[in-house]
Amino acid sequence: MNGYSYVANNPLKYVDHNGEKLYEFSAGFSVGPFGLNLGIRYEPGVGRQFFYSNSVGLGAGASLKYDSSGTLDQSRSPGGTYVERSHAFVPIVGVYKSTTAEENPWKPWSLEDNPKVSSGWAIGAEIDIFTHSFVKDGVIRYSQNYRENDSSIPLNNQSSIPANQHYSSHNSSSQSSALSRIADQIQSLFKAVFSLQSQISELKK
Repeated sequence: MNGYSYVANNPLKYVDHNGEKLYEFSAGFSVGPFGLNLGIRYEPGVGRQFFYSNSVGLGAGASLKYDSSGTLDQSRSPGGTYVERSHAFVPIVGVYKSTTAEENPWKPWSLEDNPKVSSGWAIGAEIDIFTHSFVKDGVIRYSQNYRENDSSIPLNNQSSIPANQHYSSHNSSSQSSALSRIADQIQSLFKAVFSLQSQISELKK
């Protein structure tokens, strides 16, 4: 297993500054050959990224997903397409699992090229029996603190940033602070839900 696959085998250039958690909110549907999904990912201390996908399969709903070891993938160029196969069962609180891989035009259903697995808890209302998606990521909007701590990202010259390292310079500091507070509240909500589940299980015994 390649421990540096999530940073494109270049851990010096693509640095995971906290290595702890990734939040993703998405909503969509997939019925047979027709499907559409929209969402946003947020990694505290790093930034956020919008995405959308076209899919085939059977699933529908909306949920907030939490991966305790997830990161924004800085190795992928925005606008490029990759494939994802996912399953989710979220009746208010549930679990999900997805596998992504580089798109192979000759094998559109294949997950053989650089596969990456993500799984964790989710809150919402979503049933995803089987969905195969073709996903396009937007640019990563890095937080102000991340840009200040990473010398490879110019603070005032967006045109010189590599294609997969764009950011927004407008109100990024306040937006990052607000997102951080939301992420902390969401994490507290997850902990409260798990604690409640444990208490209910103890009462049943």
